Amino acid sequence: QRAVGALLPRRCLICSQRAMAGALCHHCHTLLDDSRSDRLDYCLLCAVALPRDSMHRGALQCGDCLQRPPRFDRCIAATRYTPLSAHLINHLKHRGQLANAGTMAEWMYGAIRQRHAPQTTPLLVDLALPLPLHPRRLRQRGFNQAGEIAKPLCRALGVTLSLDSCRRTLDSPPQQGLDTTARQRNLRHAFVADETVAGKRIAVIDDVVTTTATANAVTASLLAAGASHCEIWCFARTPAP
Repeated sequence: QRAVGALLPRRCLICSQRAMAGALCHHCHTLLDDSRSDRLDYCLLCAVALPRDSMHRGALQCGDCLQRPPRFDRCIAATRYTPLSAHLINHLKHRGQLANAGTMAEWMYGAIRQRHAPQTTPLLVDLALPLPLHPRRLRQRGFNQAGEIAKPLCRALGVTLSLDSCRRTLDSPPQQGLDTTARQRNLRHAFVADETVAGKRIAVIDDVVTTTATANAVTASLLAAGASHCEIWCFARTPAP
């Protein structure tokens, strides 16, 4: 069966048409490639896409980060949140299509290497960890989608991965539909990090960053435990409202 399966044409993870050498067809690969973060003007802190003329005016940060700098040092996103990236995220998270995690990790690898400078080996990060799920949510889903992305990504980058340096202790309600203030209130004291992060430069891996409320909450727990630096690595970053 394995030999027969190897002879079958690979199907695109998004549209199910014949895939190229990778896991996407030419059309989906091109559309996703057009939304890569390095093709955009984006905030160097939170990775949100900036208005087209912002960089011509010398803008390096979005208005929100200028007014309220995030707790984390920076966010690195591979793509914008578009229907294509949302398909990969949602089918991984809600339909258990774990193959999507490897493809998402591949796209994230390129963005991270670029921001850390290709000549920097190893990366200037001591430890990476997936954004933790609450145990009840983990039992329901059966896996942590951030962990599935983190495993191949950390192997490729040569970064130590920890699955238990930070725990989610509060099973907060879903974040969808909440504004930034409500999200922050929803996540207060949601994460607890342990002493293994003390003095270390940490990267937190997640599938998508929306308002940065979750990223700020987990960063706060890491800094409280003594981490010296915290950055967020995600596959997709949603646009500003």
